[in-house]
Amino acid sequence: VRLVARLDDGLGELKRRRQAAQRLFEDWLPLNSALGGKEGKSLRNMAQVFTLRILLSNADRRLQRLTGKYRLRCGGDSLAILVEDMEMNVLRPATTLSGGECFMVSLALALGLSDMMRGGRGSEMLFIDEGFGTLDQQALDSVISMLEKLHLQGRKVGIISHVPELAERISAKILVRKCAGDNTRSEVLVQGD
Repeated sequence: VRLVARLDDGLGELKRRRQAAQRLFEDWLPLNSALGGKEGKSLRNMAQVFTLRILLSNADRRLQRLTGKYRLRCGGDSLAILVEDMEMNVLRPATTLSGGECFMVSLALALGLSDMMRGGRGSEMLFIDEGFGTLDQQALDSVISMLEKLHLQGRKVGIISHVPELAERISAKILVRKCAGDNTRSEVLVQGD
């Protein structure tokens, strides 16, 4: 009888522990679902989409100053970047952009990212390497005006380019030229401020 009573007590204790564990499991289940398991995949994806939306909002403001033709959008809850063509009233993936369009969007994204960083330890310097040759004259004028405004706001913008129209409009330059008669050496000339 004592053995049966001890077994009943032990079984009762196991049932109470199981019920307590089940309640604890049910308490944590919503959080587990929200986080996406022990890896936190859902939370990571949510944070990435949230950050991308902030970046696209900043970049979109910059893109509006460059051209009123395009708007940047986040592809729902994915990390896809969509470009809305306001003139053609069409939404398309960023992968379908032409060279000039891609340059404008890339520049806007770089400036948008820089804007995000400015609240913290952001860099005041921006380097742009090429892409200017893909722009038509109107787009080139818009980009140069935007870069001149950034310079007036105290931002340092370094441009690497071979486009003559760009070189004419920039007063401070570092020019790298091959030495006459010697293809193995170059000279560096500093012009302007």
